[in-house]
Amino acid sequence: MENECATFKGLHKWHATMFEKVGWMVLAKNKCHSKEEEKLKLQVYHNSIEKLSEALKKKIDTTKDSDRKDDLNILLKDVCILKEFVEKNLSHFVQQEGAGKKGSKRGSLSGSKKASKK
Repeated sequence: MENECATFKGLHKWHATMFEKVGWMVLAKNKCHSKEEEKLKLQVYHNSIEKLSEALKKKIDTTKDSDRKDDLNILLKDVCILKEFVEKNLSHFVQQEGAGKKGSKRGSLSGSKKASKK
C-alpha cells in the first residue's frame, strides 16, 4: 500500500481500527509477558499510526473534491490527537527501542515529548 494511494473508504476503516487498537495497546502495556513483546507491539502500533498519517496526507494532496478533502483533514486531525496520546502515554517503550539509531525516524518518536513520570 506504500506506493498506491489508499481509497477513501479504506482510510476511514484504517482510522477506526487505529482508535480501537489504542485500547488493546493500553492492555498490552500492562499484560504482556515480557518487555520485548510489549515493546514490539507498541512499536508496530506506532508505526501504523505514522503510516496512516502519511497515507491521509497523500490522499489529501491527490483529492480534488473539497468535501472529501474536508473529511480527510478531519481524519488527519484525529490521527494527530491519537499520535500525541500514544507518544505521551506509551512512548517510553517505543523510545527505548529506537534509542541507538542515529538519524532514523523509524523506531523512535522524533520530536515527541518525553513520557511524563508517574
